[in-house]
Amino acid sequence: MDYPTLLRHLEGNLRLLDARGTKYIGLESLEGEELAELKEGLKRLVPKASKKTEAPQEQGSSRPRQKPAQMIRRFLDDQKSSQPFQKKISKPGAFAEKRNQRKCL
Repeated sequence: MDYPTLLRHLEGNLRLLDARGTKYIGLESLEGEELAELKEGLKRLVPKASKKTEAPQEQGSSRPRQKPAQMIRRFLDDQKSSQPFQKKISKPGAFAEKRNQRKCL
């Protein structure tokens, strides 16, 4: 077991014991100073771990991370709007009209 995994395991156990209370693990038998140090250590440990588990955002970006479906839609919209050449759509039957004009000449 590597070091980060061990720390996560210990942190999980400490959170579980903290949620159950001090009477469950017998902390009331500790001296006042030791108990205060232990509680302070738990308070410092929990916020650090929660900051590490949050998904990092791009630096300087204030908007939240987008879902993949939103990113695909945005990409397709951008691609449609940035196309310099649009295909010309001919009217139905336009080809037949041109052919008839050639035959008449």
